[in-house]
Amino acid sequence: MAEAVINHIKKNINLILVCIYTVGVCGLSTPSLRGLFIFLTPLNIMMAAAVLLLYHQPFTTKFILHSLVIAISGFLVELAGITTGVIFGEYSYDEGLGAKLFDVPLIIGLNWFFMVYTTCVIAGLFKIPTWAKAILAAFLMVIYDLALEQSASALNMWTWVGDVIPLQNYLAWFLIGLAMTSSFFYLNLNVKNKIALRLYLIQLLFFVILYSIRTIKS
Repeated sequence: MAEAVINHIKKNINLILVCIYTVGVCGLSTPSLRGLFIFLTPLNIMMAAAVLLLYHQPFTTKFILHSLVIAISGFLVELAGITTGVIFGEYSYDEGLGAKLFDVPLIIGLNWFFMVYTTCVIAGLFKIPTWAKAILAAFLMVIYDLALEQSASALNMWTWVGDVIPLQNYLAWFLIGLAMTSSFFYLNLNVKNKIALRLYLIQLLFFVILYSIRTIKS
């Protein structure tokens, strides 16, 4: 039964993802529904990670340990970030990402895993040196964050002091991302995932559309 359900999901994954993110855009763009859909944001992050793992291969001890290290490191970096204000700039988390520990959403580590994983899989598609793949993946992380930042405050994810996103944020994303993507490639995880590119692009387009709609309305 479970296998049949998984096969059905895989067979219709493109339609499922388009429907989920289309409903998300509509819900977040409708004032009366916006609060509910912001509440569902952590579930969307978990869904995206689950879809990635559904298509992931191979599952090895090295991959599992590395994924845990990335998630925990991401959480700790964010904790240091909001505590000191010297990494990304001065910001604080709102309620849109759900339950927190030390004022940092627990789900944030999973989001770091999503970004490192998808960008590394995409960069791995290119026949370039390992160091170049790590740089490309880190650059893709910055592009993703650039799109996300435009809607983060409106989605009650986090707020920057003075409502200004500092350039320091993107530099920190690139350098921290580079450290994480470098570890991914130099561990030679040999990951394959045919949905990673699509999911990265869908998420990216999702935030771009949200920002565009908000800009048009204003």
